[in-house]
Amino acid sequence: MRNTTRMGLIVMPILLLVCLWAAAKKGRMGSVIAASEKFRLAGFEMLGWLFIGVAVLAVLAMLLGAGMLGRIKIGGPDALPRLAPFECTAVGVAASTSIGLLFWASAEPLFHARSLPGAFDVMRNSLEAQVLGRSAAYLHWGILAHLIYGMFMIGFAVTVHTQWGAPSLDTVLSGPRFGKRLRVRGGLMDGASIGFGLLALVAGLAGGALVLSALMSHLSGTPHGGGTAAIIVAILAILAVMIGARPVSRSYAALACAGLTLLYVFLLALFILGPSKGFVLGGGLRALWWSIKYSPQFMIDGLNGVWSERWTIVYLGGWMTFGPLVGYFMSRAARGYSLANALRMFVFAPMFITILTILIIGGVTLAVDRNSGGAIWVAVQGRGPDDAIVATLSMLRGSILLKCLLLVLITLFLVSFAGGIVHSVLYMVVPGDDANRRVIADRRAGLIVMLLLFAGAAIAAIRWNMVPGIEALARLGAFPGVIITLLSALAVLSLCFTPASKLAPPKAKPDAGKGGQQGTLKLEYTDDPHAVGGSIKRPPRRDP
Repeated sequence: MRNTTRMGLIVMPILLLVCLWAAAKKGRMGSVIAASEKFRLAGFEMLGWLFIGVAVLAVLAMLLGAGMLGRIKIGGPDALPRLAPFECTAVGVAASTSIGLLFWASAEPLFHARSLPGAFDVMRNSLEAQVLGRSAAYLHWGILAHLIYGMFMIGFAVTVHTQWGAPSLDTVLSGPRFGKRLRVRGGLMDGASIGFGLLALVAGLAGGALVLSALMSHLSGTPHGGGTAAIIVAILAILAVMIGARPVSRSYAALACAGLTLLYVFLLALFILGPSKGFVLGGGLRALWWSIKYSPQFMIDGLNGVWSERWTIVYLGGWMTFGPLVGYFMSRAARGYSLANALRMFVFAPMFITILTILIIGGVTLAVDRNSGGAIWVAVQGRGPDDAIVATLSMLRGSILLKCLLLVLITLFLVSFAGGIVHSVLYMVVPGDDANRRVIADRRAGLIVMLLLFAGAAIAAIRWNMVPGIEALARLGAFPGVIITLLSALAVLSLCFTPASKLAPPKAKPDAGKGGQQGTLKLEYTDDPHAVGGSIKRPPRRDP
């Protein structure tokens, strides 16, 4: 196996999970969670300003990159698109915020309506507070998440897929202006991103399986134990690895399109069957303007630790943890499009779909809670935030149909999001041409390791109640994530002010050599003034 060192990036999370399992067997899980949370909250208190500043810098880098690098064609002038425009938007939704959007689109506005930042002098749970609650959710799930992912997408699209660099954060950071000064060798940043990303994904799959099991039990009227959740998480893991192991193609796009189409149907049915349509639509549009107008208050107020333990900083830590993996996957899917068109389809369109989801789901939840005298809030306090949307649907006409749609939608989103992360990890750990026999063999080995990781770890997490511990460890990925995001944003800004001639793609692809072995790379450039970064003349290749 040629990629033994990088394959260790997948094995490291397994070692951490084994240590966590040993702590659970000895009854020390509570101590592990308490220590992790204490460290995380202390870090947020000391470095909250860093998270806010890096988020602003990442948004600036993304917007400048969209404007100044937008004409670059991802993969070079001869690259052909893999996906149709609607498929691109569907993939952008599935690979970014889909894993938790349905739950928090309902729960987060409910929390904010009862606990707003100190900068807003409004009555708790008033109409103004409920509008502001959706504004905060728009900022967290819509604006910040997608723009941070878009910044990473720009970095990988230019340095890896256009210039044929190695699929690594090292390639993004070793830009023409920063060079070796910002380059970290040995895969340290890749290891941090992959390790914490996989931990967070294991926790997400286990938590999603528990929610699906509870929802199935609610629909069938029969109690389901941990065995049902274990079977569900094993199925989810197998499907995610099967989807993620394949090149970005129609199979993943078909799954993403099914999820997006079903989301539209679900939102339309929820809007029609839900109450207070004027408040849902009018208040949601008003909240969209307020999310932009009051974004400084939402971000700065999180520094003092009063606003529900720093909502904004917690979300930024999550987006920065997943950012490199999501950005790399979307840059691969965007091959063949100009960077400007790719950002419109993979970043801005999914951003507005996310906002639309919060507008309808969050608005209906707030309206039902107000009409029922706070029944949704009581349910959330007793059973957790994941129950907000289920409790809301239970009080509407056609609740059985809506819950069935929700069940299928959650399953599609879990599989598609996990498949995107698996794909990024596998292709970063085992780079190379899809036709290379040794690359194929190494990816099969990585596939087996990924199956063991997801299926085994998620089942163990449910069996021994390790989900809170895994989540606590995964949240610590916010600290390396903010450093990676800072350096990546600086690298993208460097690319923005780099002459087009220095961003020219190579003229020839790597030679496969005899027997599928990796050969040499011949670099030739041209001075064609009609092409950004010069034109290239080469036969189309499959995947970098």
